[in-house]
Amino acid sequence: LVGPPGLGKTRFARKLAMLAGVGYQEINAAGSSDNRMLAGTARGWSGAQPALPLLAMAREKMANPICVVDEIDKTDAGSHNGNMASTLLAMLEPETAGAWFDECLLASCDLRNVSWVLTANELSSIPRPLLSRVTVVYVSGPAPEHFDALLLSILNDMAREMQVQVAQLP
Repeated sequence: LVGPPGLGKTRFARKLAMLAGVGYQEINAAGSSDNRMLAGTARGWSGAQPALPLLAMAREKMANPICVVDEIDKTDAGSHNGNMASTLLAMLEPETAGAWFDECLLASCDLRNVSWVLTANELSSIPRPLLSRVTVVYVSGPAPEHFDALLLSILNDMAREMQVQVAQLP
């Protein structure tokens, strides 16, 4: 999902997961200088953890969570400690995703049923190989005639999240 900041791209992905009834896991790529949050960490580390999609699968007890990589256009392009875009290449490619080797679990895992949503404000800093593995959807801001419906939807979502009635919101 590509569009200006503040349009609700991440909120849309969250709502999509809720409506689909599947698990949801989000990672903010902005400023990230390594791939540990996405790929997990090797077993030898004291804080070892499996890859992000595997954590979502375990938590939700389903093999097809929606994993959101927010602000992928703002990730650090360096590769000293692993590169998030390069890691995503393997997780998005069906052949390698089907036998993703998790260094924490020391096992091959099938990530082919994971649904990925990447958000960005612009495409120029996203590597071409990564763009070739996704469908780019441009998101534009709402027009004035959408305001009433949008406000009602946001208020309903907020009330549901806070477990109150819409009338109780300020």
